Formats: sequence, structure tokens, C-alpha cells
Amino acid sequence: MEKLIMSLTDEKGNNVDYELLDIIDYNQKIYTVFYPTIEEDTEILILRVDPSDNPEQSIYAFEEDQKIVNEVFKKFKEKYEGEYIFK
Repeated sequence: MEKLIMSLTDEKGNNVDYELLDIIDYNQKIYTVFYPTIEEDTEILILRVDPSDNPEQSIYAFEEDQKIVNEVFKKFKEKYEGEYIFK
């Protein structure tokens, strides 16, 4: 399966490449699960996909409710149990 690499802009204006691991629907919202392509960074990034005025562009936002982030990550872990090693 081909990896989908996306370049996201961080809060400092730097472009950082992430691999899109999955798209998860939770509570009628869409969340993306990203993994950094930089070897030193191993933290998964979960972002909410918000509507955009431009249908060709998505807006990725941090979910401020940590409980929701934990639930999305739980769904991801259940879906990929046996494929990834989770700590």
C-alpha cells in the first residue's frame, strides 16, 4: 500500500511531513491520524477536519477536548491492533 505523505504547517510556520495513517469518524466529526516522517519524533498527531469554504482544501485543527482525542486514538488502536505496536 502506498503511503500518503502530507506537509502540514506548524505553529511556527515550518512545514513538517506526516504520513496519513487513517481517517476516523467520531461523533459526526472527521479526525485524521498522522505519524511524523522524522525519525526522532514518534508521537501520533490527531487532528479534526473542519469545513472549508474551498472544497479542494481541508482545514486541520487541534481538538481541545482531550477526552475526544483519547477516544479517537482508542478507535484507531482497536482498528489496527496487531498492525502497530502501541505504548
